Amino acid sequence: MISEPLAPEFLQTTIIQSQQYKHYIPHLPGQHNTESHFHYIEHMMVLTKLRLVSKDMKELVTPYLFIDLWFVHPVQIRRFLKYWGDESDICLLTKCLRVDLVSSSQDITSLKHWPSGFGTVPYRYPYMRYYESYPERMCAAKQKLHQLYLCLCNLFSNLICFDNGYSGIGEVRASPLPTNFLQDIVEKTGQRLQTLHLTLPPNDEGFYNLIPALSRLRELCFSFASRPNFGDARQPSDTNIHLPCLQWLSMTGSRTMLLSRILCKWQLPMLEHLILNLSDHSDVLLPVLEVHGQKLYYLGLFGSFIIPNNDTIQIKTLCPILAICEITANKQTVILEPPSCFQMLIIHGLEDGDLRKFSQYGRLPSTTKLARFQTQLKVLYDGHRSYPNFRYIRDIDWEIQIRSGHVELPIWRTLDDLRGVKKAKIQIVGQNYKPIVSLHALVKD
Repeated sequence: MISEPLAPEFLQTTIIQSQQYKHYIPHLPGQHNTESHFHYIEHMMVLTKLRLVSKDMKELVTPYLFIDLWFVHPVQIRRFLKYWGDESDICLLTKCLRVDLVSSSQDITSLKHWPSGFGTVPYRYPYMRYYESYPERMCAAKQKLHQLYLCLCNLFSNLICFDNGYSGIGEVRASPLPTNFLQDIVEKTGQRLQTLHLTLPPNDEGFYNLIPALSRLRELCFSFASRPNFGDARQPSDTNIHLPCLQWLSMTGSRTMLLSRILCKWQLPMLEHLILNLSDHSDVLLPVLEVHGQKLYYLGLFGSFIIPNNDTIQIKTLCPILAICEITANKQTVILEPPSCFQMLIIHGLEDGDLRKFSQYGRLPSTTKLARFQTQLKVLYDGHRSYPNFRYIRDIDWEIQIRSGHVELPIWRTLDDLRGVKKAKIQIVGQNYKPIVSLHALVKD
């Protein structure tokens, strides 16, 4: 957790080591990784111990204890209000607030019995594919929780970042916010909010009504979660949204709502980073790039995108200053012909048990998945003279293999691609652009 807008770090792929399973896993851009709450707890424990060192250290450390707050259980909120609720100076220190309470359909009599999805059993309460509405009739515990939400809303007036339990995977586990809570947060903070991470139904009236008050918003991570047969109270495709300062946008779609349908109506004149995560469905891409591609520096495409006739996309025309593109390898892998300023390609999804089984015998199966990826590589290294700045490829699955102590080559090792990449003087890099292998050692002339 940090006290300023999370982008661009939050919108970058990182590789983390699972605390629970002790192996490396990718943290995709625009998603909260499963380890983030563990790191937050460790951070808070260190600060708490430092406060006990001396009186001077306590005064020095205390402000940092409250900059970022992450509540995962109602009892935590109640305790915070009990000890700090009257300390207005302390509450003014808080810049980032995440309220991530597990949703429960049960009648609960006490807040202490509210379920928790964190701690020793982090996945006990699964994600759902739709966003529950806030109940009109509430059990005793939910009535108390409603009051806690109202108290929270009145405390923090200096927030620049708010998160309602966003996951970034098109599904939701968090309890729904009370009606008008988000509106109250925005009104309380004025126009200070710069970062919003939200999971909401596509037709949420409250969000669209808030747009005029979000003129300074720089980062928006938005995950749509809806029932398959939800009714549109207001069609988002008919809603003109203008966010003049927005630079970073990550959107995850649902089965019932196509991102292209929404985004093509949005006015985002400063947009530089765009991530589209389709979850488990397909969507068209060209209309989105025609509207928002001109100033894009980074483009992340996760899922299957429908391209007319499966042609190569002329990114050099649609996104003339694009430098980094991140794609998943699948049967509908987007094949890009980038502009001359293009610098880096990041690849996901090449690791496959069946493919690796074949590669152990020195041959590869003829799969559409691999063939389209091979075509993309060939476009890039054959035309490297047209892309003088293209110097880096990052294969996330290969990087994880190397970090895990395996020295195997990627599944495309028997192809001519490695030789073409080497000839084009392209490096295979990991995080921070550091080379993870030497192509001179792997590929002999």
